[in-house]
Amino acid sequence: MIPTERVFREQMNTLGAWVLSIAAGCCSCSPAVGCPGPSFEQTIIFNHVPTDVDAQVIAEVTIVDIMPENLRPGTTVLDAQVENVIKGQIRRGMLKIVAPLGDCSRGYRVGTHGFVAGELRSDVNGNSELVAISENVRKANAQPR
Repeated sequence: MIPTERVFREQMNTLGAWVLSIAAGCCSCSPAVGCPGPSFEQTIIFNHVPTDVDAQVIAEVTIVDIMPENLRPGTTVLDAQVENVIKGQIRRGMLKIVAPLGDCSRGYRVGTHGFVAGELRSDVNGNSELVAISENVRKANAQPR
């Protein structure tokens, strides 16, 4: 065997081992989860007063704080300033909003302003909180008819 054949064979063996290692690593990893696409994105913030949502409360709010996600698995807890009450019996001022959290959740940032809709309930300490309705982002951004 001439020296170039030996070098070529060693390189091919190394390449084969490298490809096999990557293939084994890819197969052993758990599948990645994520939102399948923009049409699946959900939000609790409506750009306009929602007219086609059955909700106990509708309020215009500005998000002022986001609490750590580990407090309630599967949800995000937001503190919001109530600017205007459209429907329901809530006071102006601070309101705790409980929003569903998932791979397609979007729009929960400090400073976000818009309308939220949902159901009022009491937390474990007896404080009022709004359990927000999550809607498709396109529907939430659509102009009412």
